[in-house]
Amino acid sequence: MDLRLAARTKGGPEAYEPLSRHSLRWEMTRPEPASPAEVKIRVTADSDFAGVIRIAMRAESPDPSARFYLPGFMFGTNRGSAPLVTDSKTPRLRMDGGFPASPWWMVRSDRLSHPCALMFLDGRVRGISASPYYIRRDGNRAAWQPGSCGDFDQYAGFGCSLADGEVWYTLGYENAPWLFVDSHHILPRRQPDENCFILRRGESVDVTLYCFDCPAGDEREIHSILKQVYTLWHESPRRAGSVYETVRDIASAISRDAWIPDAHCYSGFVFDRGTHFENRLLPSVSWTNGLSAAVPMLMSARRLGDGTMRAQALDCIGHIVRSCVNSRNGLPFTAEQDGRWSNRGWWYDKQPVPGHAAYLVGQSVYLVLKAYELEKACGTDHPDWLAFARDVIARTEQSRSSTGEYPYIFSEETGAGLEYDSFSGAWCLAAAAMYCRLTGERAYLPGLLESEKWYHGTYVRHEECYGGPLDIDKNIDSEGILAYIRAVRNLHEIRCADQPDGRAGQEELLNHLRDALYYEYLFKFCYNSPVRVPPLSTVGWSSCGGSITSVTNPHIHPMSSSVMDEMRYYLRFREDAYVRSRLEDTVLWSCQCHNTRDREFGYGKTGWMSERFCHCEGLLTETWPDGSPASTWFALMPWACGSILEGLAGETWQDDRAVIHVYTRPVSAESYPEGLARSIHLAFEAEDTEMVPFNKNYGILFAEGRISDRNTIVPVGVRNPGIFRLEDGTIGICGERVYENGDADETAAGKLLLWKTRDLVHFEPAGLVDTDALPSGRTSGSLAVSRALAETALRFWSPVVHTGTGVPEEIRAESMQDLARVPALIRYSDGSVRKKEIAWDPDTVCFDRPGTCTAQGTVSQQSFRFPLAEGYGDPVIFCWEGRWYYISTNDNLDDIGLYVREAKTVEGLFAEGITEHLILPFSPERGFEQTFWAPEFHVIGGELYILFAVSGHEWGPQCHMMKKKKAGRITDPDGWENPVRVVRKDGSPLADAAITLDMTYIGARSGSYVVWSYREHIGTPLDSGSMLYIASIDEREPWRLTSDPVLLTRPLLGWENVAGTINNEGPYAFLRDGKVFLTYSGGSANRYTYALGLLTTDSGSDLLDLRSWNKSITPVLTFYSVDGEYGPGHNSFFTGSDGELMIAYHAETSLTEMLRCDGIRRVHFRPDGTPYFGLSASEDLVRASVSSRIIVG
Repeated sequence: MDLRLAARTKGGPEAYEPLSRHSLRWEMTRPEPASPAEVKIRVTADSDFAGVIRIAMRAESPDPSARFYLPGFMFGTNRGSAPLVTDSKTPRLRMDGGFPASPWWMVRSDRLSHPCALMFLDGRVRGISASPYYIRRDGNRAAWQPGSCGDFDQYAGFGCSLADGEVWYTLGYENAPWLFVDSHHILPRRQPDENCFILRRGESVDVTLYCFDCPAGDEREIHSILKQVYTLWHESPRRAGSVYETVRDIASAISRDAWIPDAHCYSGFVFDRGTHFENRLLPSVSWTNGLSAAVPMLMSARRLGDGTMRAQALDCIGHIVRSCVNSRNGLPFTAEQDGRWSNRGWWYDKQPVPGHAAYLVGQSVYLVLKAYELEKACGTDHPDWLAFARDVIARTEQSRSSTGEYPYIFSEETGAGLEYDSFSGAWCLAAAAMYCRLTGERAYLPGLLESEKWYHGTYVRHEECYGGPLDIDKNIDSEGILAYIRAVRNLHEIRCADQPDGRAGQEELLNHLRDALYYEYLFKFCYNSPVRVPPLSTVGWSSCGGSITSVTNPHIHPMSSSVMDEMRYYLRFREDAYVRSRLEDTVLWSCQCHNTRDREFGYGKTGWMSERFCHCEGLLTETWPDGSPASTWFALMPWACGSILEGLAGETWQDDRAVIHVYTRPVSAESYPEGLARSIHLAFEAEDTEMVPFNKNYGILFAEGRISDRNTIVPVGVRNPGIFRLEDGTIGICGERVYENGDADETAAGKLLLWKTRDLVHFEPAGLVDTDALPSGRTSGSLAVSRALAETALRFWSPVVHTGTGVPEEIRAESMQDLARVPALIRYSDGSVRKKEIAWDPDTVCFDRPGTCTAQGTVSQQSFRFPLAEGYGDPVIFCWEGRWYYISTNDNLDDIGLYVREAKTVEGLFAEGITEHLILPFSPERGFEQTFWAPEFHVIGGELYILFAVSGHEWGPQCHMMKKKKAGRITDPDGWENPVRVVRKDGSPLADAAITLDMTYIGARSGSYVVWSYREHIGTPLDSGSMLYIASIDEREPWRLTSDPVLLTRPLLGWENVAGTINNEGPYAFLRDGKVFLTYSGGSANRYTYALGLLTTDSGSDLLDLRSWNKSITPVLTFYSVDGEYGPGHNSFFTGSDGELMIAYHAETSLTEMLRCDGIRRVHFRPDGTPYFGLSASEDLVRASVSSRIIVG
């Protein structure tokens, strides 16, 4: 291995000189040939070094045919002189002199997708890889390594030299031009200054250099080296979503945020301006806001069954077909602006001569034909689309040269070819080939086959890549490979149909398709940029350098995803490990380069994806001369999204499969009794995933018990569950109904219990059905389904957890008040995002003078320990006139008396030594002697009441209300009126021979209601079990019902009627987004089986109409929900000081403990607005500390 070290200094000559000229000394150790080289560089003089140190690895002898690869930045050497005469000052890697040309290039490390520089020459690949930047840790400089922490110190750099046959690694860097933005805006060679690497007197630096030198048949060997580099420096890829979820999220975002009805097209960009979104057209017939967005959206709409999305796509396609044609030459214009079509705008103005760009002419026809084929396969014909394609192709075929090449530019007047020497004309070849395949017309076929051979021999065979960012003014040529791939696929299909025995011609086209796929997918490999160390602390996924398309045109990374169908087509005929690996990688990458939740990267909404998904500091902070952001990452870009959608909504869509299992569990009297075990459980399994239970392996579908002729409940369960498809496409889940102990239920002989579902989240009970009425495959305990469907369901039934906190990397602020207005974005695994205030540490910020500093802060999050109060049940937290109050059932005093706590904060209610005020004591004379149960504060008609149950001398709790006096204090027993018993509308007691308890109040839009628990013959063979009733009231006399009681729910489900406890009790409601959410409890109130159920209805509906209510089959909070909390239930809700809805509940501390203890936590809301009650404090916010760079002045 030949390493050469040289350096240049700040203020010194431009040439690199031996290290000794700069008082530097180096030494290297390498124990084994396969080991990395350990290089130590030290200062030998009594002075500091400030400059750039270059470590070069060279070939045995320089050769102009060498090809260089700086990942995501450049590939190749170019094929001679620039094909166009332009005013570009972009440096080009060439030996021949003359501006603009350069035999070397260097780039800052963060501009690369992988920290390495590679060279292919003479059948070998050589290269080096090392840390992309250096950090300071404990005062010492160290090379950054994945997982290491420290303060950012300096970048490294990478480079290459065609003249010297070298690849370089540098400490410090040179040349970081704006080549990702515009070839007309570049910086000159960076002189040593802030880019210097500094070594103090006596200081040294250690460099771990990974060196590669291996035989290679061709450039594809670079990919195997990239795999090694990937494992050295990058985090494991995230699996952001399934194919279905990706298509759904991206397409929904475009449909929702980018569609412009009046323009009949999509936005070219959608910018998030904080208070609103800004739409910019960036018009194009096929690219940007045109067919490159519309056709993939049509494909997505068909897959998703979205009528609105399809209507938008059809509107866009139809408008373009009807209006885009230039009447003078029959070709489609490039763009429409302000209702007028022309060939002006964007990069079209930079063409050497005005005219129709072949890229857009051919691509527009190809995409219209693709949409035509899709619609026709679904039963809809669009003859006008086919006529459009036919007429345009007739014109483009006349302009093909004698060699078979299509023009680069067509004349606006005649349609004749004005400019050639371009790969982009291959789009005309793809369009004509697809037209011949669809229509059966073969007049053009001989010419098309000749053109295909010409493009293969000229561009594809020798992988003649221009090499970005070299000839960037003609970078559009590189995208011609995507057209060529499509063209060859269509021509091969024609050959197979026309000449099924013509193996030679078919094999030649397959060979060409193989060559094209190798060309396009040379080095594609997903990776995740390091995110732990600045300046990469706020970045995520990157794909710079994913393929030839994205290398040569570095900012259009998704484009190669659009030909996944062609890769699959090739693999039908030939098994090719390289192509298959590139396909698998492309699918993986395509599913993770968009926002999976709103503002996932601190910007934009779910599904947003930019053209430039290159997360590196250099791009994200790049600006134009006026200071505006140059990176188009700051936008939703439908055409970039379209490449992903075109790939995933095609044949890849069919490959997303998983298996759903249904089963029951063994009975455990101590930890999982019969009522739970004999329910139906669900689990997910896929090829790459072991079986994962839904709902933490707690039951999901519970059988309803029977009502006997004595009005008692006969508890039942399920055995031998099965899952299958019904004729209408819904999923059926069935099982035999058995008694709770597992014995056969003779009343259900010949029948099965059936539930129906479309999404494995919402289930519709169908009751008992005849066995013969179900499909024969019902006995199977497993069903193959769409993996997207299964994963979506699994995510719903899995715990919600905090997945990340987003804060700006930089904040401009002039005061603490400015800082306080910047929230943290708290993201969760269900896709939800919530804003939280940040408490910034004022000692870490200085606003006295302009400058920068790193501010430290803590996300404000109210959380509570468990248990909060021991020996208390049925807790209620209530805020009244600026003070907080706590009331509950006091088990420590045998449930005798009502006691209230008062404090300034919720936390204060549970402070040690807090006073408990007795406001309703033991009082035989008033008939209040026992079961002072479940007191609740409620404001009814503007007056404060306590609703509770109490018994006299004879046990038998009954619902009462106690009203606060106008001037009374809550904690003063004399501040309350005498309690009154709740009565029916005729004034008779709510119950005589039964008990009533746990009354709560609901103030809905449709009126005022009370809900309570009612039970007859408790403790006898005729025990009805406790059940919930509802009735309307008049707020002026809330203790008197204004309607007859209506039975709302009865404990028929196994989790409600479990281990001999027959309970529906403890109702409590909150209202949100026009809905009433009514929780209640089932199971034993002081045992681990206690659980929370949920009833929902619209706030404006008649709450006495049972048809308006929906009851969850599955409990929403159980002893499986939060570790260390057993039997959570009998809850209440309150809104905390930070505006969060909180749930207060009681639970026990173990499976065997019976002491009720109170707890409080936040109620989480899923993206669809449904509540989630099981988010523990540790899952709600994993880490509260944050930091941001503050810019003052």
